[in-house]
Amino acid sequence: MKKIYLRALSSLLLIAFLLGVVACSPDGDSNKNDVTADGEEDQQEAFDYSSINVDEYVSERVYRDHKITLADKNASREDAVWQKIISTAKISALPQAAVNYYFEQTKKYYLFLVDGDPQQYELLLNSRKITEEDMMADAEDMVRDDLVYHYILKKENITLNDSEKLELFDKYVQKYVDEYGYKSNYVIANMKELIYESMLYDKTMEYLLLCNDFEIAEQE
Repeated sequence: MKKIYLRALSSLLLIAFLLGVVACSPDGDSNKNDVTADGEEDQQEAFDYSSINVDEYVSERVYRDHKITLADKNASREDAVWQKIISTAKISALPQAAVNYYFEQTKKYYLFLVDGDPQQYELLLNSRKITEEDMMADAEDMVRDDLVYHYILKKENITLNDSEKLELFDKYVQKYVDEYGYKSNYVIANMKELIYESMLYDKTMEYLLLCNDFEIAEQE
């Protein structure tokens, strides 16, 4: 099954953007399917890992000093380093609450595509050769990514300061406009935290590129 990723990035923030797509259209209109039974808009946020001790789940420091071979000079270093890190990470367990959360958000996305119709939802999954077991497996993969990411943040104390947020904010607003089709005024008003998460992800990836070694595979 192909991963349900709605952003060009290869890990963590993909789901955060998925939630933004489901919660609102690019022009800022809330979708009718995200209104709760009592009439309140369902405010969707990425899963909160602040109460989870990632040291209980990730058992080894495996994110630096790798020797990574790229297929060619055009290969993505970001993708390669993250795949290497995930493949070597020692994860003892997964927090089930996070897995369930991502499964439900993915299910909500598919229901969104069929206006909430359960029968059409089943037909959609069948047409894409997807089962809910596949969706749960994808949710587990997303949580593995999250755990390793937050483990790196904690061990290396990677954070954003106010000056970084201020300096980069306009650049990231324009990125959301250009790449995802949002209007700038909507991004500024409603997507500030997602932008800060994007900044933090990019800063973390810059660190990972610096503390791992890359080489180009020899061409036959």
